[in-house]
Amino acid sequence: IIVGSTESYGAGGSDVYLIYYKPDGPQQVTVPNTVNLPLSSAEDQITAAGFIVGNIAYKYSPNIAPGNVIIQSHAAGSVLLQGSEIDLIVSEPAVIIDNGDSGTMPDGNWQPSSGPNPFGGQSLYVSNDGTATYTWIFSPAVSGYYNVSMWWTSLASRSTNIPVEIEYFNDAETVYINQRQNGGKWNSLGSYYYEAGSSYQVIL
Repeated sequence: IIVGSTESYGAGGSDVYLIYYKPDGPQQVTVPNTVNLPLSSAEDQITAAGFIVGNIAYKYSPNIAPGNVIIQSHAAGSVLLQGSEIDLIVSEPAVIIDNGDSGTMPDGNWQPSSGPNPFGGQSLYVSNDGTATYTWIFSPAVSGYYNVSMWWTSLASRSTNIPVEIEYFNDAETVYINQRQNGGKWNSLGSYYYEAGSSYQVIL
């Protein structure tokens, strides 16, 4: 697209013509660095640069303050077309629901366990009669993707194929855990989308 007129300069009987062009369509723009910024500041920087804030997910981080950006979908300093979307993952405090806390419902004869390295100093077990369950209820304050993790203790007598039903927005999924392995630490069961204002169950 021509946005300026031609100009003619006489030089030894010759004319030099200058034509100014404006490129058609979106411009290439450098991606800002939003890592470790508060979400509102990160959104301001993204929109000021001519980009669109895309999906925002939430994840616990031991190194980034809650409410600050952990990861952006395109590296700072890279070049994208204006109008491109940049997704963000934002740090949130870990929501830990321990045995006996508000929002837990044991069903069956659950007893203190002697398994090593329990979370919070104590864990529970129940004889495998196929009917006992333990339910944790999660009510997110902010909509987004959450990583669901579970801590258990390990013993040689434990089951190797224990179903855990994870309820999330408009759906549920069953995963299976092996409690003879990976005891005494957090084990990720997957990332799921949750809507604020609703309650969801994880059932062991």
